[in-house]
Amino acid sequence: MWSLELSNYRTYIGCFLLGGVIALLLTPVVRGLAIRLGAMDRPGNRKVHRRSTPLLGGIAIAVGMWLPLLIAYNFNNRIALELQDESTAILLLFLAGAAMLLTGVLDDVKGLNARKKFLFQAPVAILVVLGGMDFNRMTIPFIGSVDLGLLGLFVSVLWVIGVTNALNLVDGLDGLATGIAFFVAATNAIIAIHANNVLLAVIMCSMAGACLGFLRYNFNPAKIFLGDTGSLFLGVTL
Repeated sequence: MWSLELSNYRTYIGCFLLGGVIALLLTPVVRGLAIRLGAMDRPGNRKVHRRSTPLLGGIAIAVGMWLPLLIAYNFNNRIALELQDESTAILLLFLAGAAMLLTGVLDDVKGLNARKKFLFQAPVAILVVLGGMDFNRMTIPFIGSVDLGLLGLFVSVLWVIGVTNALNLVDGLDGLATGIAFFVAATNAIIAIHANNVLLAVIMCSMAGACLGFLRYNFNPAKIFLGDTGSLFLGVTL
């Protein structure tokens, strides 16, 4: 039993470290790509930075998160078997994240207003919920567990859209949104490992590592920003 748990911990730690290394190495490459594409956040009246800064940082985090998961998925061990049993959920998460990543790239390169971004977000949230990632019960302090019934689908869609945009809205200072995502992912990873939720643990360990690796370039003064590419991707995945 102890050797089995030790093997699991090694996988989780490996995903965290690999995610960090990938993001750390890939971020300068993404930075160069953003400069070539003209995906730059330029100074303005409502901006605290004084020089143009590349966007698209979320690409490095997305690769840093998903590549360790892909490697873990193809190992011949218990965790790989459990991940393979969750293939549908993994595919759904990947497609939702990819859709938001592409939406963010469009916004960072071309510019999208809030209405256009919502038109991308709403179908993604609906498909995620219809795919089974919803909740139909809510625990309310002093009241207890409340069965939401069909209302749960509506609340779930609002939740996905809300969290996606919440992270996007706090992305205003160097390292802020990435730091928040790191601590949320790390906390979720600890809870998931304790609850033996392998899928959540692997994804959150990889995300925490990727965010930490990216923070090397995102701390003040930031050399690259998450952009909507990163904030939307992290938001919908969380």
